Amino acid sequence: MHPQISVIICTHNPSHDRLSRVLRALQAQTLQPELWDLLLIDNASETPVTITSEEASRVAIRVVREDELGLTPARLRGIRESKGELLIFVDDDNVLDDTYLANANTIAATYPFIGAFGGSITGEFEESPPYWAVRYLPWLAICEIDRDYWSNLTNWSLAVPYGTGLCVRRAVAEDYARKASANPLRRALGRKGAALTSGEDNDLAICAIDLGMGTGRFRRLTLTHL
Repeated sequence: MHPQISVIICTHNPSHDRLSRVLRALQAQTLQPELWDLLLIDNASETPVTITSEEASRVAIRVVREDELGLTPARLRGIRESKGELLIFVDDDNVLDDTYLANANTIAATYPFIGAFGGSITGEFEESPPYWAVRYLPWLAICEIDRDYWSNLTNWSLAVPYGTGLCVRRAVAEDYARKASANPLRRALGRKGAALTSGEDNDLAICAIDLGMGTGRFRRLTLTHL
């Protein structure tokens, strides 16, 4: 039996301390282990990523190597390798609240008209950001919400989820994969090595609208972006 949810982590030369926190938070999820699986895409890391037995203590982690550098190729590989009907993309610096997967599973069942969704994102900093930087934090995928949002409009709004903790239905992910695989411009979006180009997460989420669904963000989905 396939899992209901596949969690996909794409990582390139990760910080061991941060990645370990991400994995510990996933091992602490309240959703029953048999309902989800965990896939880690090692995106051309200089030192291959390895997982300790403690980091895989409750839910087994499958590590897949993707040698084409870039977040978009890594996510496309994750879509191909995954089995769940709901895919949840977790970056290697995203620490999920322990109810994240359970709440995502409930939201997917309750709102079948929403094809891609995310949550409320809190930032954790090594040093407090200066006052002038606070207005720019949403551009770093740090954006808390105090209510739910959803929409079926293609322009960006608070209803469009970030790639941080992004949840997408398999039909949406596969539609995006077909389009991105056939379009070099779409494949060029997303971080690649030291380049911080972004936008593939919006592209992926808005494919839900192409399929007649919508996008949303829910305050009960909470995570910390390191």
